[in-house]
Amino acid sequence: MARGRKTTGIEQIQHLGDQAVLVTCHGIDSAQALYQTIRQQNWPAVQDVVLAYHELAVHFDPFIWSMQDCISQLQQLKFSKVKSAVTQHTIHCCYELGEDLEAVARKLKLTTSEVIQLHSQTTFTVYAIGFSPGFPYLGWLPEPLHGISRRETPRLRVPPGSVAIVGKQSAIYPQATPGGWALIGRTNLKLVDLAENYFRLAVGDKVQFVPISRNEFQS
Repeated sequence: MARGRKTTGIEQIQHLGDQAVLVTCHGIDSAQALYQTIRQQNWPAVQDVVLAYHELAVHFDPFIWSMQDCISQLQQLKFSKVKSAVTQHTIHCCYELGEDLEAVARKLKLTTSEVIQLHSQTTFTVYAIGFSPGFPYLGWLPEPLHGISRRETPRLRVPPGSVAIVGKQSAIYPQATPGGWALIGRTNLKLVDLAENYFRLAVGDKVQFVPISRNEFQS
């Protein structure tokens, strides 16, 4: 083993169907480093790598690799954590349009201004994309904003661009979908264009929200 390199920090590897494996790492940092390293290998057999928190799914071509080939390659892979360039996003958010903002403030025993300040002063990391195309799971909320639960009855339609929180995370609804998170604001930034295969946010990106007024949002 070369000096300064270490094992991947893999906790376990499980079959995910017959053409993919699910790799669980010992932490988010290990998973992100493993993700970067696999991408750098440019293995012809690897069709996709999907990262979420401390896990990643590795999809492979069964005509090139067997399941055991994939597992063996991953177990033998060495890496040192590489500091890659981070994409920063500034997203304008109209908190006046947050349907649940006042209820959230009451639940947390804060003023609406304090909720806005705490949320907008946080730099979030995109830890996963899922639920609907381009839906970013953003961590982590500052502690005073922790503890908001999902709605008992989800809304049938959440407006696109809605900024929401639940538990220790925030998120943005890219499309009009059902949803049960607490809505505290809205952005008019287009996050996804499926026809153009456009996705503005990716796992590992940084996001910070900037408060704007209703008039600024409408213009």
